[in-house]
Amino acid sequence: YDEWLSVTNKIDFPMLIDQIPRYFKNPRACDIMFSTCGEYGFNYEHGKTVNDHVYSHDIAIKKSMTVPFIIGGSPEIPNLKLEYCKTTDMVPTLLDLLGIKPHSSVVGRSLLN
Repeated sequence: YDEWLSVTNKIDFPMLIDQIPRYFKNPRACDIMFSTCGEYGFNYEHGKTVNDHVYSHDIAIKKSMTVPFIIGGSPEIPNLKLEYCKTTDMVPTLLDLLGIKPHSSVVGRSLLN
């Protein structure tokens, strides 16, 4: 987990190291993958090409993936500032706060550990 993300979290395309092997392993993956670096949008709305959300899902650029993750409400929740994490870490973290062990199919890790 941290072995690649700790090094790539500051570059423009931090998730490519993780995503490229997944594309090769997945038989349902696309034949061609490209990123517009957020400069162009390929969104269709009623037959028209709309370019209104260029930093949308899955363009692999850091600007499209950086979101705050804030949990509060109890003094029992530790005060942490994380340099990076993955969205797949949110569910295990919330389950950890509730004292529930995640199902084996849950991807990610608790950010409290």
